[in-house]
Amino acid sequence: MRRSQATLLVLLAVAALGTLFVVTDPLGLLGGNREPEDASGEDLAVSGAGPRLEGLEKPRAGNLPKVVNGEPVGLLTLTLGTGSLKGTVTGGGDALLLARVEVLLPPPFPGAAVRTKELGAWEIRGLPAGTFELRVSADGWRSRTVTAPALADGQSAVVPPIELQRKPALNDGIEMKVTDLEGRPIPGARVLATTIPWDLHLAVGPERAGIREVLHKQALTDEDGVARLLPMQPQTYAVVVTAAGRCTVGWDRVVVARGRLEKLTARLGPGVSIQGRVVDREGAPVAGTHVMGFHQPSFMSSAMVDTAADGTFSLDGLRAGRYWVMAIHDDHGRGQANPVTSPSAGTTIKVGGVGWLEGTVVDSQGKPLAGVTLRPWSNEPFGYVYSRVVAAKPDGTFKTAVTPGAWTLDALAEDGSLSQGNKAVVKVDEVTTMAIKIPSTGVVKGVVADGQGNVIEGAELYVRMGGFPPGPNREQYARSDAEGRFEVKGLPLEQVKL
Repeated sequence: MRRSQATLLVLLAVAALGTLFVVTDPLGLLGGNREPEDASGEDLAVSGAGPRLEGLEKPRAGNLPKVVNGEPVGLLTLTLGTGSLKGTVTGGGDALLLARVEVLLPPPFPGAAVRTKELGAWEIRGLPAGTFELRVSADGWRSRTVTAPALADGQSAVVPPIELQRKPALNDGIEMKVTDLEGRPIPGARVLATTIPWDLHLAVGPERAGIREVLHKQALTDEDGVARLLPMQPQTYAVVVTAAGRCTVGWDRVVVARGRLEKLTARLGPGVSIQGRVVDREGAPVAGTHVMGFHQPSFMSSAMVDTAADGTFSLDGLRAGRYWVMAIHDDHGRGQANPVTSPSAGTTIKVGGVGWLEGTVVDSQGKPLAGVTLRPWSNEPFGYVYSRVVAAKPDGTFKTAVTPGAWTLDALAEDGSLSQGNKAVVKVDEVTTMAIKIPSTGVVKGVVADGQGNVIEGAELYVRMGGFPPGPNREQYARSDAEGRFEVKGLPLEQVKL
């Protein structure tokens, strides 16, 4: 499918620190090389801003190459007009060699870049009349976007010196001290920091929930009851501490900022449990049912557990009080018990069966699509938050079991095109057939930066979901990279709010 690119009004709600603005780039003119992501899967992705210079000697005056990654050093000559811009790039008061200066050109021309030479000097000739934005980056320095003086035909303008700030070392994080109520250390406690709700991370996990670019890190406490999560990217995290036989403790908003180690203490009291059993409509035990509890009225959740072969479960690490306990099985449906007293034993939850959603996903021309991801979510509290994604077959067909009730089905194509709001009502043991057409949608590209033009890495950009609780739409979502760049796909061809 061909996805249209639309010039959209961008109103920003960015989850990041500092004063922010967006430089929109609907034509995809922003450049710069990206650092590869950390492949460990456990630690936060850490990448350095600026163009990479692998295979080159450390640049110094007198041994500069004439071309770097296909881009000229010192002088870039275009044939779009008779104007020119020139200037210098510095860092810490010193000239930066081989820094990258990219001019963002109007359509249909692509962006073009030059590298700095001795004294950090650069020049771009052959520009048309107008005002241009310059994207400036260098290895180990924070990238900037600056506006050059307006050009007239035949004019040469000098851009004021562009000063980059060194990117600080990523040595910030969280130090968690875990003790019992008397202050004795608890070794072996698990500390998790994540950029999604911690209960969602524990219960479903980012991959099954279809949530991209989740930053997370975890560690176990040592013999002194201390866990250190280092390094961590500056962000707002949800943090949870769990330990066998202890009451779970969590924080919704822990801010990790550059230049500091956030020190927290978790005092874990004895945990209590809710024990019970899950059965089907005929009263037979159901193994492998997912069970979790929500404390009332705080909605603090337990970790999710699966029932044993005899259908039994034990929700541990709970505080005393009342809980809303939910059970769901992919093939047997959903059940609940509310309220359930903690601690207690003997709760029986009956799951009520499933129906099925099936159909075919096609493009705007009516052709079946391969590589489609589907998100069915129920129209009830937390239905979207705890939703999971499923993959359609290569021929675009799908069939997935869901519990009875009202459902919404969103479909995301490989190119980012999105179909939302497909409604269906499902009954027990019945199949509901749907035909989903994915229309052409738009994309917004740009840069997130502060008031001085320094880019901001790790900012979240998204369309907000309605309902309870509100939150990011997981298909219309992006996080800015080390160059501050973002790309939000699947947007309708109209004005939208990010």
